[in-house]
Amino acid sequence: MNRAPASVLVFFLFLLATPSWAARIDACTSVQTSCQEQPSGQQIVSACENYERVDVPKLQAEESMIQAESWPIAHNQQTQLNKLVSENNETAALKQEEQAQAHLKQLNADGASCATKAEALRASVGQWSEQSKQSTQQYVQNEEQQAQAAQAAQQVALAQTHQANAKQGNQCLQDIPAAKSVLDESLRDLIRKCGQHASDATRQSENLAGTQKTSKAREEEGKEFGKDVDKKITRYGYEGDPHKDSYTEEGIAKFSEKDTDQRRQFLKEDDKSEIKNWDKGKLGKYYKQESLLKTGDVALSHDLTKGLDPMQPLEITYKGADGTLRTVEGRFADTTAESVGGKALRGRVDLYDPNGIYSGVDGSQVVSIKKLPFPGANGARNYSSFENDWSGGFAGDYGRAKSGETRAPASAD
Repeated sequence: MNRAPASVLVFFLFLLATPSWAARIDACTSVQTSCQEQPSGQQIVSACENYERVDVPKLQAEESMIQAESWPIAHNQQTQLNKLVSENNETAALKQEEQAQAHLKQLNADGASCATKAEALRASVGQWSEQSKQSTQQYVQNEEQQAQAAQAAQQVALAQTHQANAKQGNQCLQDIPAAKSVLDESLRDLIRKCGQHASDATRQSENLAGTQKTSKAREEEGKEFGKDVDKKITRYGYEGDPHKDSYTEEGIAKFSEKDTDQRRQFLKEDDKSEIKNWDKGKLGKYYKQESLLKTGDVALSHDLTKGLDPMQPLEITYKGADGTLRTVEGRFADTTAESVGGKALRGRVDLYDPNGIYSGVDGSQVVSIKKLPFPGANGARNYSSFENDWSGGFAGDYGRAKSGETRAPASAD
């Protein structure tokens, strides 16, 4: 673990000061005065006060808990993680990342739950407002009718009482939507805040997933693999190689990548001949040059490929003829055939050697194979099922070579 991280995930945590949710909203004071005299008035008032004193504050306290406790925990976890990453302690960092990921998942769930509850409560307040409005309108209508009847009967005092009730009912019709507006505003704010907590947690989780992937890759760097396999070095691609095919002659390996920009240009120029040649993929000029074989690149037998990314940089340590340990670095660019002449290939490390500079290594015992870090900030490229033949931009037809091209860059010796 001797490399500084290419990137470090940093939390930008802004904890805003929030008011005490114990304070009453005072949305229902007028409702209590103007609505309670009607038959359904006490029910209207009780529902309003329950929203104001119980339901909304309960959700506000839940949101405040997320902001005041959950996010600081996440921030602390990230601080610890950054420290571990800066110390190149990848094993501990992975454990810390798992804890942080679990906390972010819970934080997301809490935020989403809070937002859902606030949305449901907001709908309930709307229903209360509408039902209260309807019952109050009916009450006002009844009181006005009774006032008219009392006036017709010259019952002045009774008429005045009903008129006063109708007036108070009309005031109730104004106070209910006013109270709803205050409650609705509080709930909208809750929905926004809780939803933001959920989305922030999701975003941080996605960022953390990238960090986990990088840490896992770094944890593998320098690790030896294939320890229990008896390994030896052979060569391929050299002058006189009995197994060299036309692909290897062109420096095309299993993981060589075709230059798709070329094909687009051929299509643009309507160059049918070049399009056909590009599709066949048998010439190195149709591939990205950095993906073609380089001296020292490695083809591994299939028993040694587990857990490797295509073009994974490797350090091969082997024992020279004089008994000294020597190293060579190259990329995992190719795989050997599974067998040659009916004999399975196992523990085979095959160096690409077009110029014959490794002629003395044939049959040398491999002491260790270790992963090296990928160059550049992008790190490893992910390919799936690379044991299968490639298609669509890679040397897909390489594995289907015909006319005796066995695609076996290794001998069975």
